[in-house]
Amino acid sequence: MVPLAEPKFRLEDFLFEDENPNSIFERLFSADALCACYADHFTLSRAKGIDRFNGASFKKIATESLEASSKKCISGKFKFSPYLQHLRSKGAGKKPREISIATVRDRVVLFQMKELLYSLFGNLRGNDLANTKVHKLGKLLSGLDRSKIEVLRTDIEDFFPSVRHDVVLERIKEVSKSTRITSLFRKALENQDYPTGRRANRLPKRAQGVPQGLSISSAMANLHLSEIDEKLNKKFGARYFRYVDDILIVCNQGEGKNVFTYLKRMFSKNGLRLHKLGNEKSDVFQLSSGFIYLGYKFSGVDNLGLTVRQSSIDNLMENLVGLFTDFIRNKKKDFSRKPKFRNDQLYKSVFIEKLNERITGAFSENRRFGWMFFFSEITDLQLLHKVDFVVATQFSRLPEFGGTPPPTIKTFMRTYFEVRHSKDRSYFVDYDSVSVRR
Repeated sequence: MVPLAEPKFRLEDFLFEDENPNSIFERLFSADALCACYADHFTLSRAKGIDRFNGASFKKIATESLEASSKKCISGKFKFSPYLQHLRSKGAGKKPREISIATVRDRVVLFQMKELLYSLFGNLRGNDLANTKVHKLGKLLSGLDRSKIEVLRTDIEDFFPSVRHDVVLERIKEVSKSTRITSLFRKALENQDYPTGRRANRLPKRAQGVPQGLSISSAMANLHLSEIDEKLNKKFGARYFRYVDDILIVCNQGEGKNVFTYLKRMFSKNGLRLHKLGNEKSDVFQLSSGFIYLGYKFSGVDNLGLTVRQSSIDNLMENLVGLFTDFIRNKKKDFSRKPKFRNDQLYKSVFIEKLNERITGAFSENRRFGWMFFFSEITDLQLLHKVDFVVATQFSRLPEFGGTPPPTIKTFMRTYFEVRHSKDRSYFVDYDSVSVRR
């Protein structure tokens, strides 16, 4: 068995209709399935867990390690290595987000656990993308009498750290009817993080919450809310929207606060808290004044225009300008330290490729990444013209390009129309079409 060549097996080869959970489990965690998963998803991964292996350096021990992991998973004896804790800032005055980074071996197992969850609970896989939620919301609002409705938007406090293990494990046990499967998920949830400077054997087990940053994180969190979703969908129908911890309900005029009280009581029974009304994360909005949801700004004008919230625009502008600043500052240093970049034309080409990818986004593993993919539902085309103008004017800082944008530079306006109206990927960076020699 050679996991590093083009894999013979794909995940769909290990899933069959009407199989019982234990049979699916043994197929997903066979040595062949684990090796195929590694080859498909992790050989180029740069992330390093506590063992300091990335996807490429794990290659030399992949076959032996994954065969052993398969036997341990199937026998119920598998143990996760401690997660490496990474703190990600959320801004001044805010508690940082704790990200858990698993080893490559464990990431392969966790990926298969996610696939197992999707097999057991099919509704978890069907959760809409953010811009799909926004599209549905815009379509709903356009067909309603805006004088008779208001919007309740709220947010779950510390969602991932508040997920109750007993709730999700009980649901997994109920559906899988397998102690072995339930035990593996329990180990993943309770596994310790390893902060820098602390001994792993002194870290307590996680008694509550889902580690963030793992393949199973979102699926486990959604599983915790699945019964609540069922009840709210039954009560509010198409007027109920949830994306991770962001909740929005379109209410009849004057009912928003009462609906919030109802939600607060329901979530409290499941060990979750909602942010209090009256702040940026939780409030009742009149359509005439507009509101923000999932980074989109719904304007209060008659045609319900959609644009991007100002903080997201500012972050994009800062990132784009930063690329030009980095080019100016780093060129001299890179020419002295990196001989391969001493070719001026090559250095310019690398910069244009990086800038174009920031503008258009990219495809990888049939997934879409990038600013314009996320904000493809906007109707504010003037914003895109402004961003393209900023990019063009930044070239005045670069004498290497004669102070003007080269003809190969791409635009946000063109990207917008390609995203919305074309199935052709040729305008984008498409990593799925790149052949990588393993």
